[in-house]
Amino acid sequence: TQHRRSSEVLAMRGSYHGGSFATMGITGQSTWRPTSRSSLDVTYAMPPHHSYSSLYGRYEKDDPEFAKACADDLRNLIRTATTGHVAALIAEPVQGVGGFIELPPEYIRGVKEVLDETGILYISDEVQTAFGRTGSHFWGIGESGIEPDMITMAKGLGNGLSIGAVMGRAELIDSMSGKLHLATFGGNHVSTAGALANLNFILDNDLQRNADEVGGYLKDRLTKMAKDSPIVGEVRGRGLMLALEMVGPDGEPNPPAAVRFLQACKERGVLVGKGGIGANAVRISPPLTITREAAEQAANAFEEALAVAGEAAKVG
Repeated sequence: TQHRRSSEVLAMRGSYHGGSFATMGITGQSTWRPTSRSSLDVTYAMPPHHSYSSLYGRYEKDDPEFAKACADDLRNLIRTATTGHVAALIAEPVQGVGGFIELPPEYIRGVKEVLDETGILYISDEVQTAFGRTGSHFWGIGESGIEPDMITMAKGLGNGLSIGAVMGRAELIDSMSGKLHLATFGGNHVSTAGALANLNFILDNDLQRNADEVGGYLKDRLTKMAKDSPIVGEVRGRGLMLALEMVGPDGEPNPPAAVRFLQACKERGVLVGKGGIGANAVRISPPLTITREAAEQAANAFEEALAVAGEAAKVG
């Protein structure tokens, strides 16, 4: 906002960006947005982008017609719902709390093209997707082939230690010169040393490749299970960011089925998460160090848990 001299920001429906007043203001989920006290003027762009539920209907990955419809919608949104002088668009390559919904590469390229028409910055929120978690690339946005103007990161950066970082083009960072933006606990020595050791471990042990290979195995197993399960509407994700969309008989969100699945997994020694706008997405995000053997054990637990949740759904 400093570089563009604007407080207008575009964000995605279904997004999650943090718990400060500013980041809650750009979060596109009511559950995680308990206050409207934000210093930013936010406009939400586009519906959730996954093949099971979209205002533009079902689509296949990299469908050019879907990408064009979304790009046209964004262009119209900027023209009709903003002043036209927007600072930035912030988006997660794969929406984390939103249920591991991936923004297709073709879609991201279309969005970047629209933003470049008026100089709007693209901020890639990589808090959950960075450091090889998506398998195919080090950064979640990498598959699209575009370079964002800024990247935000945390979580996997410190592997449990409290640390976050922002990376951007030099002129954007330099625009903060003369502005006070320090913090008492910023640049903590223990956290930064731990983050450096963590990054070296990720690179030295090629954990990105591990995420790609083990994640591919898990997705294949989940896809086979889903074919025989009436409560799974979709299996989605990349690398070690995988999700099951739990649905009812008519395809509507089925939060109780997600809760039953989570509980059944826990009883079998496997922890998974829940998310999505409908609170019906099961999120599977194991450590980057997970072995093939551990993945097989987890997949067996998923198969049993899915059977338990499916039987419970029949009973009601």
